Amino acid sequence: MVRHIDILIKANLRNKGYAFLTLKQADKYDIKGTVSYTPEDNIFIEAEGEVTDLDKLVNWCKSNMLETRNTEIIVEQNKCKNLTEFEILI
Repeated sequence: MVRHIDILIKANLRNKGYAFLTLKQADKYDIKGTVSYTPEDNIFIEAEGEVTDLDKLVNWCKSNMLETRNTEIIVEQNKCKNLTEFEILI
């Protein structure tokens, strides 16, 4: 069953190529959506896909934050938007 989640990663990741790495993971798990930076240099991800694939993406996000101090990851379920691709929004 396809679901939509929003992921907010509160950490300054702008200079670490995180958006590109997220795009690669989304492609790997066949997830549609977007990744962008907030004005505070946090990461915001909109993701739609199968529940098991979304879980893999969330786990990947968490595992890649181990080296970043003071990181908070907020995951919220939202209404599906029927997204058709995954892209980086700058």
